[in-house]
Amino acid sequence: MSEVKNLYQLLNIAPTASMAAIRQAIHQAAKKQTLSASELQLCNNILLNEALRQKYNAALLAAYPALQTQLNCQNTIQPAAQKPNKTKWHHGLKYLLLIIVFMMIGSGGYAAYHYYPIYAAQKAVKERLQNAESVRFYDLNRYISKQGKTTHISGYYNAILTECGSSGKRRFVYRIKDQKIWLIPNQKPDDFDLEIRYSNLWRIFHEHQSPEKMTALLDQMANNNEKFDRMSQRLELLSNEINTKELNEEDIKHYETELEQIKKLYDAAAAIDDELTQKLSIYPQ
Repeated sequence: MSEVKNLYQLLNIAPTASMAAIRQAIHQAAKKQTLSASELQLCNNILLNEALRQKYNAALLAAYPALQTQLNCQNTIQPAAQKPNKTKWHHGLKYLLLIIVFMMIGSGGYAAYHYYPIYAAQKAVKERLQNAESVRFYDLNRYISKQGKTTHISGYYNAILTECGSSGKRRFVYRIKDQKIWLIPNQKPDDFDLEIRYSNLWRIFHEHQSPEKMTALLDQMANNNEKFDRMSQRLELLSNEINTKELNEEDIKHYETELEQIKKLYDAAAAIDDELTQKLSIYPQ
């Protein structure tokens, strides 16, 4: 290949993007008409075909070695790679836990029930941040299950980092059951699946939206994506017919009519996709 067109750059996505993110980018490009029909068909045929995409990626990296460097660059706060050292402060935590036990015995357990999950969530956030001199928390929220049990803590944090200064307000969600912590980035992820996963966590456990409602929205989006896929397949068939047949005036008129119908369907599906994405995602679109 003497010249390899960077299809990822055309779609404004990373070469590591998932199939869902690629499909979403193709839909957006078709809706906004930022790419030609031939470019859309090329992206659809190559990037949504696993085997062809692997061959294409190899050729792309050979033509543009600098892309390998881009893949290794990250602009996010990195979690600590190793477990924190046990310090005097760490040992002090044990004594604090003993105090909490006595508080539960003496006061019916209210203080421990109310404050310890929040304290554990704050501790988990601090342990995940690297080079954090101090961390402040805002708008902390408890998620209570239908059984009346606190299962998640969520809110915002602002970390002062040694080299970078303030991180700005960022979201987090903490699951009490297994001490799982999610630090949600402010910048929208390139991976659409990851964007929806972060958004789901925040919508349900901080904004208290119904899990059933979020599942229904995801099902609607999946059905809408199936419509996009069927239209893409029909466009591919039409392109093959146009390229292989000798067309008369009547054929041209027929194809123009069908292409116009597909465009209207695309516009309608794109509008639905935008509406669903705004309801699901916490990120500006």
